[in-house]
Amino acid sequence: MRGLTAALLAAHVTTGMLAPVRRSRRVRVVAAASEEDYVNPVTEFLGRFIPKQAPLELGVDWDRTKTPLPLGDLAQALDRGLRANEWFVTGRVLPELFADDFKFEDPDVSLTGIRNYAEGVARLFGEDARCEVIACAPRGEDIAVDW
Repeated sequence: MRGLTAALLAAHVTTGMLAPVRRSRRVRVVAAASEEDYVNPVTEFLGRFIPKQAPLELGVDWDRTKTPLPLGDLAQALDRGLRANEWFVTGRVLPELFADDFKFEDPDVSLTGIRNYAEGVARLFGEDARCEVIACAPRGEDIAVDW
């Protein structure tokens, strides 16, 4: 049986940009001299042993103009972009869809900025990683992505 992962993204009502829905209630440990904000102290400790790497070239136009979109249009743009670029595993995001204060958080790490997220994802998965989008649609004021 194939498992589905759901990602919830909230559209900023005033900006029309994407930001993830924060659901964590964990205490965070901030790593000194690092851009990462670790939620899990074990991950923070192990992260000290990973050498810092130069920025990746992902073929992303980081300077594209951000255009606020209504929720339905934003969901459609997100769906098209995820299907074309599979950025959940490649890091090849469409930065024009994301708020400047975009923050990603999972049980182990929290990152601020879509570029930091994209580079982290690209380093995490191999070049042959694939992402199949099952559904991407508004759910209340959020956008839910099943993949």
